[in-house]
Amino acid sequence: MQDNRRLTVSGLDAFAAGWFYRGRIDFTGGANAGASAVVAAHEVGVSGVVLTLEERPAEPLAPGDAFAVRAGCDKAFATCQAKFANRVNFQGFPQIPGDDFLMAYPRSDGRNDGTSRNG
Repeated sequence: MQDNRRLTVSGLDAFAAGWFYRGRIDFTGGANAGASAVVAAHEVGVSGVVLTLEERPAEPLAPGDAFAVRAGCDKAFATCQAKFANRVNFQGFPQIPGDDFLMAYPRSDGRNDGTSRNG
């Protein structure tokens, strides 16, 4: 433990940096047992694996506090497909253009000229 938001943890060495970004950590032992937090960062370095929480837990963290952590999701179709192999259950609309395209107006310079995007 480094401070009350950054945890140096063991047992997560097999996961690439960022795997738990936006994930959830549930404390199962220690003073914060029953509490949950969102993972703001997941780093892997020479000093070990470090999880940074978005907010400080209510009680100070201590070595040996038990937890369970779930992988994070950035809500992108590519992440759903590659990270979770769950493309069929993706509930977004990956083929629809974003707000910036929808708010654009037709132009004669070839950009957003009204022709098909597939052509």
